[in-house]
Amino acid sequence: MKKKNKIIITRNSVCLADDIYAPHEKKWNLDLKSSIHKILQQCKSEYLPTNLQGGTPRWIAKCDNNVIAVVAQSCKESTIIKRKQTLESLINSDGNLELRFELLPENEFKSVIKNITEKT
Repeated sequence: MKKKNKIIITRNSVCLADDIYAPHEKKWNLDLKSSIHKILQQCKSEYLPTNLQGGTPRWIAKCDNNVIAVVAQSCKESTIIKRKQTLESLINSDGNLELRFELLPENEFKSVIKNITEKT
């Protein structure tokens, strides 16, 4: 029987009360016909917390420790850093897509975006 490809997602905790549920790992079946954009939208709507104190949650998405996208609850669509990046290029040797989301405060978020856009 063929092994199913998975999306394995994790995120950092957003407060002390959230820590009791750590690790925040979730696994979904990976449809190889999907796109990274659709997967990020699914993570935004079904996985990332939206009701945080202190403003609009903003996340960076990492794959293999590289920032691949910016996800903000205030934006309709995620911003993919490398426009020509394909889903296939992000799948690891086990056939899975592993994503980690990191929440950033407003002041750090702006500097991260500036730093990313200067490098791409």
